[in-house]
Amino acid sequence: MFSACGLPIHFGLTRTTDAAVEPITVAEMKVHLNESSDAFDGLILSYLTAARRKVESDTGRALVNQTWTLSLDRAPAGGRPIILPIGPVVSVTSITEYSTADVSAVVATSVYRLDSSSVPARIVLKDNQSWPSGLRPENALAVVFVAGYGTTAAAVSDTPLVQAIYLLVGHWYMTREAVHVGNEQIASVPLGYQALIGGYKVPWL
Repeated sequence: MFSACGLPIHFGLTRTTDAAVEPITVAEMKVHLNESSDAFDGLILSYLTAARRKVESDTGRALVNQTWTLSLDRAPAGGRPIILPIGPVVSVTSITEYSTADVSAVVATSVYRLDSSSVPARIVLKDNQSWPSGLRPENALAVVFVAGYGTTAAAVSDTPLVQAIYLLVGHWYMTREAVHVGNEQIASVPLGYQALIGGYKVPWL
């Protein structure tokens, strides 16, 4: 699936620093839930984090800024760009190469530039540059980058993705286990969820 988009078959993607805040506060969510008690604040916060991460997973987009590490087994052949599977990308922190002797070195920023306008974003070579060679056969490149719409909840507060989080948390709060009512199973995600996130999915999702 990803090879068609410029990513090799084998790669690793790790969230190394999560968002500092959730797009929705516990207080805001309690208003939506019509919940006045503080007894479930911890549960609501855990739902908010889980819902935000589900929206991010389902769309390929980070909401509040977070740091990710993409590990590649090899550099792109033929000078092709490195595709970043989580967006929108704010910046590339570093690209580290690992030689066959397991010696690491940071790739100079004079070698590449970020194209954050593309969806998905990509790292392209500058003129007369090439990706490192002589690398080990696994986890040869580690690309650290920041993705998200901003550092605060306000950066995403007016997007349908936040409304999708409200729907998910409301559904999970009211239906805390998978159940059947008669012969009908309760939906795992609420009606309207897919419509809210559909326009935000990256091309391969």
